[in-house]
Amino acid sequence: MVSLLLACGEPTRPPVPAKLAFTVAPGSSAAGAPLTPTVRVTVQDDAGNTATSATTSVTLTIANNPANGTLSGTTTVAAVNGVATFGNVSIDKAGSGYTLSATASGLTSVVSGAFSIVAAAPAKLAFVTQPSNVEGTQPITPAVRVAVLDAFDNTVTTATSPVTLALGAGAENPVGGTLYGTTTVTPVDGIATFDNVRVDRPSNAYVMRPAAGTLLASPSSSFAVRLTFVSVEADTTHTCGVTVRGAAYCWGHQGSAGLGDGVTQQRSAPILVAG
Repeated sequence: MVSLLLACGEPTRPPVPAKLAFTVAPGSSAAGAPLTPTVRVTVQDDAGNTATSATTSVTLTIANNPANGTLSGTTTVAAVNGVATFGNVSIDKAGSGYTLSATASGLTSVVSGAFSIVAAAPAKLAFVTQPSNVEGTQPITPAVRVAVLDAFDNTVTTATSPVTLALGAGAENPVGGTLYGTTTVTPVDGIATFDNVRVDRPSNAYVMRPAAGTLLASPSSSFAVRLTFVSVEADTTHTCGVTVRGAAYCWGHQGSAGLGDGVTQQRSAPILVAG
């Protein structure tokens, strides 16, 4: 009789889910766009082997949030073959040092490495320093500043397209004033600074409007150009005065001689005398 000896070993056991690991972590991405590369979180056993049978739901949240961003998209995903893939998550605010936390019931959570969110493409313009009230034709101070923003209100620090500033029309420029100075400026770090603009006529209701190509633009708040006279003299058809800044203004009608601006017509508002 021949005896056969059969060798028997322990059956292979599948990895037991114990923890989570970022197998693909996010890198620098644009605001509002899906994080790249596509984030993947793996369910692993204690030895770091993928628990391929795991179908656990994994949830992403922002762990470190340097710019108060919001994580959008499908933030809870069921693992497939032990891997949860987040293909459409995004963060809306630009900042450096973001991290993500991945959690799942009964498993040890994990935090990603740090990454950055940068501004998306330029989308609009907004005043960061509004025009303030000013005396006469003095430059408006502090300097008017306009930011180039993306759709999520992040300053686009790489923007270099010139920004032009002008007075509005109609009720935003009730006396037909003109804006003087350097009215077209190239942004620096996403901010266009207008440090010498001034308006030639007094009014209590001026509004400025910025423009740069097809970007949406918000108007400024209303501001006033005021005149404070230290001396005023009236004639039968016109009046003239000198302001605290030493400038001469006239209004009314002066016939063929004009009021000092070279135009022979009636002026209801003070007109700066040339020179």
